[in-house]
Amino acid sequence: MMNEKESIEILIANRTYLYRIFQNVFGTDPSEKQLKVVTANVTINALKLLDTKDNHAMVNAAEYLKSIAYGLNDDFIEKIKTEYTKLLIGPEKMPAPPWESVYITKERILFRESTLEVRKIYMKYGIVPTRYLHVADDHIALELDFMYILSMKIQEAFENENMERVIELLNEQKDFLQYHLQIWIPDFAKQMQKSNSKLYYPEMADILKEFLRIDYDTIIEILDNIKNIVPAINA
Repeated sequence: MMNEKESIEILIANRTYLYRIFQNVFGTDPSEKQLKVVTANVTINALKLLDTKDNHAMVNAAEYLKSIAYGLNDDFIEKIKTEYTKLLIGPEKMPAPPWESVYITKERILFRESTLEVRKIYMKYGIVPTRYLHVADDHIALELDFMYILSMKIQEAFENENMERVIELLNEQKDFLQYHLQIWIPDFAKQMQKSNSKLYYPEMADILKEFLRIDYDTIIEILDNIKNIVPAINA
């Protein structure tokens, strides 16, 4: 039977893995290799781990990914590539632009104050987006990448029993969820449903929306549980 520290360690590792998956889905051109990872058993099990008595959204997400894995072939992958370009790249007007500032300003335009706020948060942790120089800092892939990088830092700090650092980084993630990702991703997911193409990315946007909601509660759970193990570590 796992002790409390082991349970927290699994949750932390699970979060890191899933943020990497979502960042890859919304920030990288789809490929057969990518889709095989997204639909792999390890991903399905990672989602199922987040199932709760009152929320089975991640179990439903796991079933969806199983169905994708079952129908994965060259024709499907080509259709996914077309959908990715149409919904997340352009040049045609996108039903759900993948930038935070579009959803929190009346003008629905890029490079507003929120973009600079996000940039300052990245810089606080020495994170400079280099792979997306042509994209505003509040792009969905960059915000998810930030959460992934912090999750890796949390994992490392936890392994080194640096609980003060773990708590600091978890609180940073909690704030970033509350004041950024959770502010606009629900609208982004809703707008995605207006697309004429609903093969893969609109469903993944809905899954991401639910994951972020659950992850906020997961962070609170981890923070509460850490209080119980700190005395034992310091003993």
